[in-house]
Amino acid sequence: MSPFSQPDDILNVLHEIRDLLCTALPEIGLSQEYPIEEASHELNMADCHGLTDIEYHWEGSNTTTSAMKVRRIAVGIYPPEVKRGPLPIELLIQTFIHELAHTVTHAELIPSPSGVMVVDHHSPVFYDNYATLLRAAEMARILTLPSVPNKFSKINLQRLDKTDVAMSMTGLNIGISPKYSREQPTARIELSSPKSVQNKVVVVDVASLSIKCLLQTAKQKLRLTAKTCRELHYVKAGTQLGEGTVVTSDSELRMLIRLNVGTDITLQIR
Repeated sequence: MSPFSQPDDILNVLHEIRDLLCTALPEIGLSQEYPIEEASHELNMADCHGLTDIEYHWEGSNTTTSAMKVRRIAVGIYPPEVKRGPLPIELLIQTFIHELAHTVTHAELIPSPSGVMVVDHHSPVFYDNYATLLRAAEMARILTLPSVPNKFSKINLQRLDKTDVAMSMTGLNIGISPKYSREQPTARIELSSPKSVQNKVVVVDVASLSIKCLLQTAKQKLRLTAKTCRELHYVKAGTQLGEGTVVTSDSELRMLIRLNVGTDITLQIR
């Protein structure tokens, strides 16, 4: 769920993100000269969450546009069924960054299976630009995608763009925005240990959570000794981290919880 309840608030965030990325990537050619709007009936929200209106110019027999002018970006803020609250801010940001990639990528003509030349808006150059913007967004704490191998590869970005709107509204892990996501005040963590027969579930305050505090809690709840209570290992598949991954810092622990909003996570004490 988005922490921003009104369309104007969300559009202000998108304007700010564009400004931040313009500063972070002066070489990529982002412009701030076109409007960012809420999309309405023009989008089939089941398949597409945003659109970029661009005027292309072609010269002679060139297969790549010679010039382009961005008229506007429109982003669908609400789910397709009813206005029951805006889409998750993470999905809106990811959609917007996808549209920003279109604004810096020239269209290309490619042959269709029938041999007819068609316009390709998602060329390899597009995915290179998309990945560059997403990496910059991660560095600026705008959006962190789920941790998977080669997460900025073309195939993973294509998979990302097919995110189901309904699933995103019911807790699908679509990444987090450290800068804009709503904070989760508490989280449920299941504690386990090879030295303990029974697991224990604890509710923790996310803001003040630390590895030291959680180890102390685990030692008490699971009746462990100091020798068997030294490390936290992430063992429940929810963010695609490998089983047995060691949690090494408090910030990593809190990030792990934010990536699993609405889902219990399991930590093994060793």
